[in-house]
Amino acid sequence: MKIILKRPYLQDVRKFIARIRQSKPFEDIWNESCKQIFNNEIILQKDTPTRWSSTIMMMSKMSTVKRAVERMYNSCSNTENEEFVPNWGVWNGETWSLFDKFVELFLPAQAITTLEGEKYVTQSLILLQLCSLEKCNTKVAQQYENIRQIQVVHSDLKNSLNELWDKLPIDTVIASILDPRTKWHSRIPGGEITEALKILRKEFLELVRDSAGQGDGSVEMKDTSLDILFEDLSQSERKQTPAQIWLQEINMYQNMPRLEGKGDPLKWWKFNEIQLPYLSSLARKYLAIPASQASCERIFSITKNDITETRTCIKPELAQALLMLRKKKDIF
Repeated sequence: MKIILKRPYLQDVRKFIARIRQSKPFEDIWNESCKQIFNNEIILQKDTPTRWSSTIMMMSKMSTVKRAVERMYNSCSNTENEEFVPNWGVWNGETWSLFDKFVELFLPAQAITTLEGEKYVTQSLILLQLCSLEKCNTKVAQQYENIRQIQVVHSDLKNSLNELWDKLPIDTVIASILDPRTKWHSRIPGGEITEALKILRKEFLELVRDSAGQGDGSVEMKDTSLDILFEDLSQSERKQTPAQIWLQEINMYQNMPRLEGKGDPLKWWKFNEIQLPYLSSLARKYLAIPASQASCERIFSITKNDITETRTCIKPELAQALLMLRKKKDIF
């Protein structure tokens, strides 16, 4: 990504967006061009260079409005508004094509930052994002093997992805195991799965012992319809140790079919809570961790519109209510 950020055309894009936001005549010309091409005004947002996701989103948006940019340049070159036009004359077809290829290369990385919490963007989806980046990176590199710039970025991205796979956070691996959409993903190194299962087993056993309270560490299973038929069994035979419960639940969970990609993992665990009571409790803990901070940062950005310098004494309850109204305004 550092190689992309150093490309000169990103400076042109940033200058272009800054010129639109700072010059009213230039903004009017831009809006008119967008109306002619897309029948609507389009707002461009300049990126924050230290946040790669914002740079990708800026590039993607710029790629979609290419026709409006070209129309504006052509219409302004022959008028008195020429001074408002940046140096877009050097952006020939080859430059636009290379720009589009870079956007295509990083498109999977953009997807996860544009999803909200209600789309079940759990930490486990980082795994799928890495897989998508690998697949897209290989595909684009094969398609444009004669373009040196693409090959340089491909090599850099491939090395970065390999490093990420070797250093996956253990919480991410555990979340991927407990997510019925990604459990036991073949791309996770076997050693990391083993380490994650050790930690998960330890937490599982502690949870079972805590729920059992004082005693010999065994847990009496709840009666089911089948248990009623065997009332004469001794209490000792009907008890299971925490280790036995762990093996029972983890094996049952592993043999269950994967949830489809658009399914809600939290609803899945709620549905299977009776069969997997302890694993479902751990799943709620790890699947509560979001894959991206984007949604949290958007909330901070929205909140600053309510808590201003002139409203510093606003009560937390009121601030929370205002934020809820902004986020759920479509249902009011």
